[in-house]
Amino acid sequence: MPNKRDYQQIRVDQLVPFKDHPFELYEGQRFEDMVKSVQANGVLVPIIVRPSEEGKYEILSGYNRVAAAREAELKTVPAIVRDGLSDIEAYYYAGGGLI
Repeated sequence: MPNKRDYQQIRVDQLVPFKDHPFELYEGQRFEDMVKSVQANGVLVPIIVRPSEEGKYEILSGYNRVAAAREAELKTVPAIVRDGLSDIEAYYYAGGGLI
């Protein structure tokens, strides 16, 4: 069976935050180290997104990877697209746990 990619490359400028994401972005040395890693290796783990109404994609998981990719001036990141999620389901993907 051939390998099948379950992700696609999405332009960084098409990514917008999920309105209720519960995470804080990395700062300081931790963020700087992540940027250096992304510059050297790219984004290795796909982010998770859902399509938004404006033709963009809401980030559900991977905020720090996206921030590091932007800082590293990458044009695209690997992303898994989850269609048809309700806001509650999207919140779970974003790591929100129980509401």
